[in-house]
Amino acid sequence: SFVADLDLDGGGRNNYTGPVTQVAAGAVPGVYYMPKNDVAAVGRASRAPMCGSVRGFGELEAQIGTEMLIEELAQELGVDSMDIRLANALQTGERNSAGAFPLGQCRMSEIIAGDRAHPVWANRDNRKAEFEAANPALKYGVGYAIAKKGFGNSNEAVAAAITLGRDGNLRLQHIAVEIGTGAISTQALMCSRWFGKSADLMDSASFD
Repeated sequence: SFVADLDLDGGGRNNYTGPVTQVAAGAVPGVYYMPKNDVAAVGRASRAPMCGSVRGFGELEAQIGTEMLIEELAQELGVDSMDIRLANALQTGERNSAGAFPLGQCRMSEIIAGDRAHPVWANRDNRKAEFEAANPALKYGVGYAIAKKGFGNSNEAVAAAITLGRDGNLRLQHIAVEIGTGAISTQALMCSRWFGKSADLMDSASFD
């Protein structure tokens, strides 16, 4: 079960405060399968500086709180927080709090398992003891958080298809939006990993 009450400060000017609040509410459970959800979110105007539609768009910012709760729960139970993450990670075909499921394979468990085995995490207690013994005035700590961005909102980065035509031409269809970051060219180049050449034809999302 998961309960969250989000109170978001949009600042003194409406910069997508409404949509950001909505997205944060839908995404706050993070990468975990929680079939029982009670989430409420309010976006407020204030005299603070304007804020809102930064690249996380409410999702990543809300999920940081969930990740901190995972750490607190692990401390109370006396277990590795990675065990809690693995036990509750969303699996392929499972629905999120909004009732949507990813278009592609869920690989959160694979990512968490790999991170748990990383020396920085696995040896964090010994590293902390050694560092603080050698540096009495300093503190050493290792934190962890995992987040997902944008599934269930029809804008998933994994929605792509590669077609090999009879003429040998490769056609890549991808929902990436080119905003000057080179998304179209880089995605086309990635085809060479499997086919030995870049995509000949490229269809991508666009602003209409």
